[in-house]
Order: sequence, then structure tokens, then C-alpha cells
Amino acid sequence: MQLSEMGRLIYSYADDIFQLGDELKNVLKTQEPAHWHTLTVGIIEVIPKTLAYQLLIPALNMAEPVRLICHEGDQESLLADLAIDRLDTVLTDQPLQPGS
Repeated sequence: MQLSEMGRLIYSYADDIFQLGDELKNVLKTQEPAHWHTLTVGIIEVIPKTLAYQLLIPALNMAEPVRLICHEGDQESLLADLAIDRLDTVLTDQPLQPGS
């Protein structure tokens, strides 16, 4: 079973809503808003997660806190999300098509 394009879009919105809900709970507990920078990364399904983690460690070790959001999928879908600013970057093992 695989999500349709609309299903993936709805899922990404739901994921964002739940993450914001978790952040709101944190604010209510600590009385301090979390001042995080968000980095949203698309990771091609075939890239080993340990490799992706190693590539993303520098973002997690920045002086200011970073909220890292990772989405896994095929290159075509992730590049489409990158084109409409739903992702900041894509980790892929394939060359981009000319004109991409």
C-alpha cells in the first residue's frame, strides 16, 4: 500500500500539526518558547539512515537549537516538495535531470 499524492500532502500537514502541538506542550511546561531554527530534509528511501544521520549531525551541533524534520520518499516526490518550499534540501544518491 502506498499513499497517493494527496495522501502524502495531508500526511505532511498532519505531521507538522503534531510537531507544533508537541512544541506548544513544551512551551506550556517550561513557560519559555523554544527558539528553534527548523531544517526540513527529504531523504531518498535507499539512502542508509546511518549515512543520513552522519550527514545531518553538523546541523544538530549548531550553537542555536535546530528542529530537524526528515521526510523519506522517492526522488521525484521529494524534489517536487523542494520546488514548492516544503523542504529545505534533499539527500539523494541519484544525479538530477538536466533542467531540474
